[in-house]
Amino acid sequence: MMSLFEGMPRSARLEARGDTMLFVLHHDTLERLLKKNHDLGMGIMAFMSRCMRRDSETLARLRTASLDGRFSMVVFDSKPYTEKIFTECNKDRFALQFFEHRLTPATAASALGFDAVCVFVNDNVNADVVERLAGLGVKLIALRCAGFNNVDLKTCRQHGIDVVRAPAYSPNSVAEHAIALMTALNRRVHRAWSRVREGNFSLNNLVGMEMNGKTAGC
Repeated sequence: MMSLFEGMPRSARLEARGDTMLFVLHHDTLERLLKKNHDLGMGIMAFMSRCMRRDSETLARLRTASLDGRFSMVVFDSKPYTEKIFTECNKDRFALQFFEHRLTPATAASALGFDAVCVFVNDNVNADVVERLAGLGVKLIALRCAGFNNVDLKTCRQHGIDVVRAPAYSPNSVAEHAIALMTALNRRVHRAWSRVREGNFSLNNLVGMEMNGKTAGC
């Protein structure tokens, strides 16, 4: 990669532990591309830079996890609040790593070196991904959600990978969210918010009703 920026060639030894796709962009080709279509060339460079940064971070994290000695798990589709909650609850019992990207066939290699993967509703854990995870040594798939329709359970059984999930969502949180939606619907909060952004402070068609004394049910 470094030879893209200088005329001198560079070399490196790569060891693939799974299916690998190699893209090569020679220095001369890049120069011609930049002269002919600068935006396209810079777009390609930005894409390669993101891949290099992601893979470098992955390798660094894998090295840390492998030296740690504890049970290790990688959390896919992680958000700042996910990392905060997991870190607080973990109390350094397990070695955790957090990736913003989702688990897909293209990103399954990120699980290399980890004992388990933690996924969410938008992660893809189909048969292809499960087979890749099995080849990487993953023994557990943990879902931080109640649904498991995005996981190929049959292939997991074939490869001896255990699957666990959240047994249920917090009833208190669900109830509070229902109350919040009911109040917002009654007082037309979203429509009022849109009007205020447009400088319209009219109350027409925004007046709801008092809920005091009402009975809510289904």
